[in-house]
This record gives sequence, C-alpha cells and structure tokens, in this order.
Amino acid sequence: MKKLAVLVQLAGVLLLSGCAIGNRYAYQTVVASPQVSGTTAVSIATYDQREYVRSGTKDPQFVGLQRGGYGNPFDVRTEGDGPLADAMTTALVNTLAKKGFRAQPVVVAHSVTPAEARQRVIGAGAERAVLLTLQEWKSDTAVRVGLSYDVTMTVLDRSGTVLAEKRLEGRDNLGGATLPSRVGDMVASAFKMKLEQLLDDPAVAAALRGGSELGKS
Repeated sequence: MKKLAVLVQLAGVLLLSGCAIGNRYAYQTVVASPQVSGTTAVSIATYDQREYVRSGTKDPQFVGLQRGGYGNPFDVRTEGDGPLADAMTTALVNTLAKKGFRAQPVVVAHSVTPAEARQRVIGAGAERAVLLTLQEWKSDTAVRVGLSYDVTMTVLDRSGTVLAEKRLEGRDNLGGATLPSRVGDMVASAFKMKLEQLLDDPAVAAALRGGSELGKS
C-alpha cells in the first residue's frame, strides 16, 4: 500500500509538472465592457516597464509562472508569442472601438524612455492618447492563482498635457486552479475587470469623451 501511495503521488507530481509546461495566455482576445462611450479619436499604447523585462531577465512575452508538483516554476508566455504590451493594446483598442471610439493602436517598445513613449502615442495625431504603463503584471499559479499588478492609465491631449490618470496596484487571489488549462481564462477575466475599473474612473471617462476640447484643431 505504501508503494502504491508513493506511485500515485509521483504520478500526480509528473502530471502537474507536465501541465505546467508550455502554457500560453491570450490577452489580445479580451474585450471589456466599461460604461464609458464616445466618438473621440483615441490612439492607444501599452508601455511595458516591468523591471525584469527592462533588465532582460524576462522577455516581453512573459506573463507569469505556472508551477509543477514540487513548486518548480515554468514561464508562461502570450498566446501567439507577441509582446504582452501589444496584446493589451489590442484588447484596449477593441474595447474602446466597441464603445464607439475611433481607436487606433500604437506600438511602444519597452526600451524607450517615458518621454519617448508619451511622444509616440501623442504623435499618432488623435484627439486623445491613452498610455497604459505596466510596472507589474504577473500571474503565479500553483494550487491557487495569484495575480500581481501595478498598472497606470494616462489620458493625454494632442499637446501632451495629462488630462487624467488612474493607477491600480495590488495582488489578487483569483481562486483555485482546478485545471492548468483554465488559468488563462482566469487571468484574462481579471484583466477585463482591471480595464473596466480603469476606463470607468470618472476622470478617465471624462477625458476620453473629450469634454470642451472636442472639435478644436
């Protein structure tokens, strides 16, 4: 019986380890449902400033960890293997387009300075520019799914003046990871909720709608 128990435990460890390898999470398919709506032209970029990406320790495609049976971590990357920043920009563009905004994506590399990042998104020439800055975004999955995040949404006008800014920071327990294949859905759902919180911030929503500056050249 002892041998059988050891074999069962070993099989479970091997199964968990196998399931932890090679997972991909899809952020680009997320479409949030904020209350804000409008017709303003908006350029959108995501600026990845996660320390381990800036230092080169992790690739821009890194989204988190999934642990095997002994707690050994395996990197999780984006579905499609594109940068996480680009996937989040796609989600933001599709979300705002669904709400009536004339949204367009702008690619901003993690290696540029904050001033350059702002200038690039402003340079698209839209009435409003949205820059989503990631200081942290990483899931960590073992028996339960944790999500660490530190994200700031900044809305600027054509001249680069900051009209609104909203920051979300924390670590959420997303619940039990019943199946490793379900974790991607859990973190995507959490991202959807964060987008809704950011976009429905009163100052952000007002800035996106354009206010009194709509129609100025």
